[in-house]
Amino acid sequence: MAMMMRYAALLSVLLLAASGSAPCSGFSAGRSRTVSRSISITYSSRISVEDNNIGETTQSTASPSQASTQRSVARIEKFSRLPVWPVWQGVFLFFASRIFGEEVAAQWENRLGGRVCPNFFQAEATSPFVLLVHHRHSFSNWDAVRYIQQTFFPEGFPAHPHRGFITVTYCLKGGMIHRDSLGIKQSYGAEKRHDLKHVQWLTAGAGIQHEEMWNIEPDEQDEGKLLWSSSQELYQLWINMPSDYKMSKPNAELLEAYPLASPSSSPIPDNTTPIVMENNDATTTTVVAGDYKGIRAPIDCPTNVSIIRVQLSKDSSWTHYIPSSHETAIIYVRNGSIQIGTQRIPPHYTVYLTSQGEELSIQSLEGESDILFLSALAKVEATHRAASKMAICCHNLIAIYRKRAHLITKYLTKMTAQCKVIGYFPSMVKQREKRLMKLLDATRAKDDSHLLMKLRLAAEELDHHNTSQHDADIKAGAVPIVSSILRSCSPFFIAKSEVVKYCCTILLHLYRCSQDRARASFCTDGFTLITNLLEVIEIQYRLGKLGDPKCLLLANDVICKLLDVAKVPLTMVKNKDEFVSSLVSNINGASGKYVMHLSLKSIARLSEHVENKQVMIYVKDLLRSVEVGSRHMDRYVREEAAKILLNLAWEPKNKSKILLSSIETILSLVADGGSQLYALKTLGHLGTEASNKIHLVNHNSGAVISALLHVTSSDTTQASMGIKIMGYLTCRSTCWNIGRVPGVFTTLSSLACRSDHLAPSAAKTIYKMATHIHYRPKMISEEFKTVHASMLQALVTISYSGSSEVLKYAVKAYSQQASFRRDRIQMIGHKGLLTALSMLTHDENNDVSHYAKEVLATVACDVAEARNTSVEKLLRCVPLKSKTKVKQPRCYSPTSVMDEFHFDADFHSCP
Repeated sequence: MAMMMRYAALLSVLLLAASGSAPCSGFSAGRSRTVSRSISITYSSRISVEDNNIGETTQSTASPSQASTQRSVARIEKFSRLPVWPVWQGVFLFFASRIFGEEVAAQWENRLGGRVCPNFFQAEATSPFVLLVHHRHSFSNWDAVRYIQQTFFPEGFPAHPHRGFITVTYCLKGGMIHRDSLGIKQSYGAEKRHDLKHVQWLTAGAGIQHEEMWNIEPDEQDEGKLLWSSSQELYQLWINMPSDYKMSKPNAELLEAYPLASPSSSPIPDNTTPIVMENNDATTTTVVAGDYKGIRAPIDCPTNVSIIRVQLSKDSSWTHYIPSSHETAIIYVRNGSIQIGTQRIPPHYTVYLTSQGEELSIQSLEGESDILFLSALAKVEATHRAASKMAICCHNLIAIYRKRAHLITKYLTKMTAQCKVIGYFPSMVKQREKRLMKLLDATRAKDDSHLLMKLRLAAEELDHHNTSQHDADIKAGAVPIVSSILRSCSPFFIAKSEVVKYCCTILLHLYRCSQDRARASFCTDGFTLITNLLEVIEIQYRLGKLGDPKCLLLANDVICKLLDVAKVPLTMVKNKDEFVSSLVSNINGASGKYVMHLSLKSIARLSEHVENKQVMIYVKDLLRSVEVGSRHMDRYVREEAAKILLNLAWEPKNKSKILLSSIETILSLVADGGSQLYALKTLGHLGTEASNKIHLVNHNSGAVISALLHVTSSDTTQASMGIKIMGYLTCRSTCWNIGRVPGVFTTLSSLACRSDHLAPSAAKTIYKMATHIHYRPKMISEEFKTVHASMLQALVTISYSGSSEVLKYAVKAYSQQASFRRDRIQMIGHKGLLTALSMLTHDENNDVSHYAKEVLATVACDVAEARNTSVEKLLRCVPLKSKTKVKQPRCYSPTSVMDEFHFDADFHSCP
C-alpha cells in the first residue's frame, strides 16, 4: 500500500503542477468563492471551524446544558484524492472536480472509481490512529491502459513488512487475497463468494511480511458477459499499539458480518462484526470494534478503540454515546452529506470532533449518507512512519512550486529517494544508486574486451560486506542487469566463459545481502537466473577437461546461494509453471549429474514449504523424475530424490498417491546407504495412515517388511528407525501378514537380546505383535500354528535377556497370549516356555516376577486339556493366593504326561 501511495503522490504532484495552485471548489453556490481562497488540496490542507463555517448553517435549538454534553466539530480536513486504478479515470475525476465541483466528482467516483484518498493523521492529535486510506477502484477487461499499467505497477500491494501496529482492512466492494510470512493465505471481501468475511484484522506485532492483491472477478451484474468490470472499494486503518504489545505475536484473522434484528444483550459469536438495523431499516450500523448501544464487537484490541460504519437514508438521524475517556473522535464521510450541530459536511471530508462530551448526533441531508466513525483513548506512543514524511515532503514541494517553479524537478527527485520507490522505477537507478553505474556501463559495452573491463570494475565496486548496500543494489535491479548479460552470452558460453565468471562473481557479491532480500530476488529473478546458470553448468560438464572448472563451480555456488532461501510459496515465484517444468525436464532428459543434482535440489527446496506440497504432487512427470533420480549412480542425486519424497509425504492428501506410484522408488532408496534415512522417514510418514498400513505390508508379498528387516539386521545407524517403522505398521489387520515374512521373529528376538538401545524397541515390537496375533483371518490351521510357534519362540528367547525393560515387554506379551484359551494351550505345549516363565518368577524386578506368576496362574487352568506337562511342576510356580482358582481335571493319567523338563516325579490319577 505504501508503494501505491508513493506512486500516486507523484501523479498528484504532476497534476498540481499542470493546474497551478489548483483551488478547491466550494460546497455551495453562495460560498464557493470564499471557501476556495482558504482551502487547497494538499496533504495537510485543513480549515478550523473558528475561521470558517463550512457549508450552510442552521439554527441550533439545543439548550446550554445539552450543548455541553454534545460532541461538536473541532476542525475539518480535506485530503487529496490521487489517481491510481485506473489512472485515466482518476485523472478524469481530477479535472472534473475542477470544472463541476468536488461533490459532483464524488458522485462520479462512487460510480466509476479510480482514486485513493490517504488520510495522514497527526499522531499527537489523532492517537492511536495513524492512517486511514479510502480506496475506490475499478478494473475492466476492456481497459487497454490497464494492461500497460500492469507492466510497471502491480494490481495490489506486493510483499512488504509491518511492525508494531494493527491494520484493519474493511472491504465495501470487491475483495482481496492475502498471503504472509506466517504461511497464512486468506481471501476476503464484500461479495457473496467471500462468505460474509469482509474485514481483516492484521496484528503486525513483532513483525510480519504480507501482500494484499485485488481479487479481480466480474461484478455480479456482469457475470457471464464478454465485457465486464470489477469494482473495488475498501477502508484501511492503521492503529498504533502500546509499547507493551509492540513485540506481540503477529496474527491475521477475518471477521464475518453478523446481522442483528435489533440491539440486544444476546452473545455475539467470535470473529464477527455485528450489524444493527434501526428505524425501519433507515439506519444500518456495523460495529467492527468497540460497542454501540450495548452491542460490543468481540475482537480483542490492546488499544481501546471504536470502529463503526453508519449508513443513513435521507433525512434520518443517528445518535451514539461516546465514552468520556475517548478523547480522539474522527468521522470520515464516504457518501452523501451530513450535519453535525450547525455544520454541514460534504462527502470525502474528514471531521475531527471535540474531546469533551459524551453524545454525538448526526443528521443525513441530501440522499443517502455513509460515514466511518472512529474513537479511542489518546496518549498512545507516537509512531514514526514513512507516511508522515511523505506527506510533509509533498506539502513542502507544493509550497515551493508556488514560489519557484523551476525547483520542482529537484524536489521531486528528493521525494522519490525518500519514498524509496526505486524498486518500481528501474529507469531512475542512475539517480538512486551510483554504485551500479559501472554495472550499467557494462550493458553498453562495444565489444567483449570492453565488456570484460566493465564487469571487472563492477565486481571490484561491489566486493564489500555491507548488507544494507547489497539490499539496496538488488532492490534497484542489479540482478536483472547481470541476468540479461548472462542471457546475451547464450549459447556461446564456451567462448565467453570469462564473462560468465565475472557475472557469477558479481552475483555472489550481491547475495551477501539479507535473507529477506535474497528471498525476494529468488521470487522475481530465480527462474531466469537458474535456467541460464544450469545451461552454463551443463555445457562445462559436457566439455570435461576442455571446460572451465572454475566457471562451473562459480555457477554452482550462485545456485546454491539462491536455493538456501528458496523455501517460498510457488504462488510468489515469477513464471512458476515454466520454472518447475524446466527443472523436471532437466531431470528426465539426458542431463549431467551436476544439472540433475541442482534441479532435484531446487524441487526439494520448493517442496519444503507447506503451501507447495499439495500443488507439486500434481506437476506433470514430477514423480517420474524422482524415480529417475533414485536410480542415478551419484549418491547426492539419490539423496535429493529421497528428500523430495519425504517433503511431499508430509502432506496427508499426498500419501495415497505416493504409495500407489512411488513405493518401489522408496524401497530402492531404503536399500541405498546415502539416502536410507530420508527413505525410512518417508515410510514412517506413509505408515501413520491406517489405510496405508495394509497396502505397505501386503505390497509384493511383504517386500516392505523384508527391506526393513534387512536394514535392522545390517547393523547400521538406521536399525532403530527400521524397528520403529515395523512397530508402526503392526496393527490388528497387518500383524498376521507381518508374522508370515520369513525371519521377522528371529531377527527381532536376536536384536532384543542385545545390550544396546535396539533391544527395548525390538522387544516392544514383539509385544505389539503378541497383542494382535489373535486377530487372524480365516486360514489353514497348520499355517497359523507355525507363525504362532515362531512368535512364542521369540518370547522364550527374549526371556533370557539381561535388560529389565526387555523382560517387562516379554511378560506383558505372555500375559496377552494367556488371555485366549487356544493360545494358552499352544503356550503349554511349546518347548521351553514354562521353564522360561518359571525363571521369570524369580527375577529381581518385582513387576517382572509378578506378571510371570499371574501368567502361570492363568495357564494352569488349561493343563489338563493340554496333557503334555506336569501339573505339580506348574503349580509350584503359582503364587499361594492363586492356587484356589486352579481347577483340577476330572481325569488325568500319568502315562499320558510327556516330561519335557526331565524331572523325576510320581503322579497319581485324580478321583
